[in-house]
Amino acid sequence: MGRSVASVRLQLNDLIAKIERAKSLMKKEERIYADRIIDSIKKRYAVCYLAFDSAEEAALFSVAVELMRMMDNADSGRLFSKEGSEPVAEGKEGKEEIHQA
Repeated sequence: MGRSVASVRLQLNDLIAKIERAKSLMKKEERIYADRIIDSIKKRYAVCYLAFDSAEEAALFSVAVELMRMMDNADSGRLFSKEGSEPVAEGKEGKEEIHQA
C-alpha cells in the first residue's frame, strides 16, 4: 500500500508540534532558531508533502535549502532575516556587525 499525501501532511504537522514543544524547553535566546526551522518547513510545505515520504526527510530538505540560501547571501556579504528583506548582518572590512532582527 502506498503513502497518501494526507499522511505526510499530518506527519509534518506533528513534527512542527514537536519542535514547538522542544522550543519551550530551550533557552530564551535560542528559541528564535526553533522558530526559523518551523518557518522553513512551513515556507516549503507544499513541496515537502508532495515530494517526500516522511516528515523528517521534508524537514531536513527545508532546513538544508534555507542554510544554502543563507550561505549564498553570506557570500554576497549580506545575511537576511526570515522575511528576506531586513539585513541581519553585513560584512564590513573583514568585521561582521550583528543587528537585532
